[in-house]
Amino acid sequence: MTESTSDSMAHAAAAASTIAPKPGGSGIDEKNKPKWDELMAGTVDDQADAFLKAFVLEFGGNKFEEVLDIASQFKKFAPAKGSPELEEHQALQFLEKRGETSTAAALRQALKEIDIDNNHKVSFLEYALYKWKKNSKEFFEELAKPKGGGEALAKAIAAYRAVLAAREARASKMEELKKQAEKGGVSGNRAAMELKQMQSEDETAMNRNEVTAAAAKRKAEKVGRRHHQPVTDRD
Repeated sequence: MTESTSDSMAHAAAAASTIAPKPGGSGIDEKNKPKWDELMAGTVDDQADAFLKAFVLEFGGNKFEEVLDIASQFKKFAPAKGSPELEEHQALQFLEKRGETSTAAALRQALKEIDIDNNHKVSFLEYALYKWKKNSKEFFEELAKPKGGGEALAKAIAAYRAVLAAREARASKMEELKKQAEKGGVSGNRAAMELKQMQSEDETAMNRNEVTAAAAKRKAEKVGRRHHQPVTDRD
């Protein structure tokens, strides 16, 4: 995006202010409402797990990493740590940041399509269903079906999440060192030296979690190939 941060926020806020409510109330049927509410009370990771569990036959290969990467991005826009839902303006900023919409009208239309339960918020599960062209009825039907590959995928997910956590911790540490280094002085020089050392390290070789994740991913891919179904999204 070429807009400044303030311009982007203003764009999203303007779009959010003109979104009309959908007629007919929630798009979740009464039978599945308790389970939906339970998922909405959980975390982004809980919702990502439920989505992947429902569609394990499609995401049992290497596609699950994209879901987890997007879930990690989604968390950064949440109003509070651990919150699984974005307010309208935050959801619009998220969509805009990902480059999935280009105009205020497109942002408004996307949000109306994503917000299944019509609560003027966007959960990660709602976004995942929208992106990969699923619906709530299909989600609950697939979630209830017994299917193979779940255990291998769960292990691959856990291993990849460990990789993401290590990457985020490393990035946070480097950002902290950068700020300390900019202050100068003895502590600043020490921070600059530590930062330089971290920058020269081979992150992949340093992080054993990468090796574990790669092995788990290969196993999940083998399971996924046995039960392969095409996966489509809105890219």
